[in-house]
Amino acid sequence: MDSLPEDYFVTSMQFTKHVYRDTYPSIDPTSPALSQKGKVIIITGASRGLGARAFVPSFAKAGAKAIVLVARDPERLKTAEAEFKSSYPNTHFLSISCDVSDEESVKHLFAKVEEAFGHANVLVNNAGVLQTGGNVKDVEGAAWWKEMTLNSYGNFLVTQYFLKSTPADAKSTIISLTTGAAHQVYPGLSAYALSKLVVLLSQFSDPNPALRRAL
Repeated sequence: MDSLPEDYFVTSMQFTKHVYRDTYPSIDPTSPALSQKGKVIIITGASRGLGARAFVPSFAKAGAKAIVLVARDPERLKTAEAEFKSSYPNTHFLSISCDVSDEESVKHLFAKVEEAFGHANVLVNNAGVLQTGGNVKDVEGAAWWKEMTLNSYGNFLVTQYFLKSTPADAKSTIISLTTGAAHQVYPGLSAYALSKLVVLLSQFSDPNPALRRAL
């Protein structure tokens, strides 16, 4: 994935003649209207991909007080944290290695967040994998289920513990990433597409208004 051209996922599914990548005023993270000053942000999948390239820089530029970097690989997290600290010295960064599909690991994550900050204000459910593409007859069952579990159950667990840790009178925001594959049938992407549909349906169906506002 890291070797793909920068615009691969834009141009490969392009529906318009021109594609613009400008950061216009209404989405500029430095805009006062989008300020995250004083807020604590949890970002899963923060050591690479969209987490490292988009979400962490944007929230740091928006003035977040602290960003909790969550990913499975502690060494990659350590490297990413060092780069973020160098680029955004005014933001406090806390790295926590966590497998979002393991409840004990998620429980540990929120215990660390509570110890450091009391509670977080924003959760970005970004962690996910796409690794079992191919014909169903050729896919290893355990790998297929692991992808399903991490993408769907992992999203559920982190969301659940975030809500449990947030005071009833505190305003919070949850951002969960899904994909157009949740609405269509793509050959070879059964685990990925189904897991993303689960994320979409589980949060739209939840009676919690904070969740519904976030999507």
